[in-house]
Amino acid sequence: MNREQQQQGASISQQADELRARLRAQEAEIDALMELWSTVLPTAWMPGNVQFVVWLRCYGFALAEKGITIAGRKLHQITREANRKWTADDAIRYASGVMARSQEQQQGREESMEDKREFSGAYTERLLKADPDSAARGPRNSNVQTTTVRKV
Repeated sequence: MNREQQQQGASISQQADELRARLRAQEAEIDALMELWSTVLPTAWMPGNVQFVVWLRCYGFALAEKGITIAGRKLHQITREANRKWTADDAIRYASGVMARSQEQQQGREESMEDKREFSGAYTERLLKADPDSAARGPRNSNVQTTTVRKV
C-alpha cells in the first residue's frame, strides 16, 4: 500500500467517524424533541422517528422545537374552546406548518437584510462616482455646520 492509498484510507475513516458523530448528535436531538412532545402533547400522538428526522433535516432543531411547542399551546387553546377534538394528524400538521411559516419568515428577514445591504452598497457606490473625493474626506456629520470664510 503506497502513501496515497494510506492517506485516502485515513480520510475515509475520518469521514466515517464524522458521520457517526453527526448521527449520534441527530439521535440526541430526536430524543430531546420526543421528550418535548411528550411534555406538551399526548404521547399517544407522537410521530415516529422518521417524522422527527424530516423535521430536523428540513427545518433544524430550533424550528422543530418551536413548532412542537406552539402546537402544544394550540392544543390547549382548542381544548379550552372545545370547538372540536384535535387528532394526532392535526398536531403533526400544525407543528409542520409552524415550522414552515417560521422558516419562510426567517428567510424573508434575511432577504430583506441582504436587499438593504445591496441598496446601501449601490447607493454608496453611486455617491462615490458622483464625488470621488468624498471617500478621502470621510463621512459628513450632519450636526456640524460648515462656514465659508471669504477674504476681504
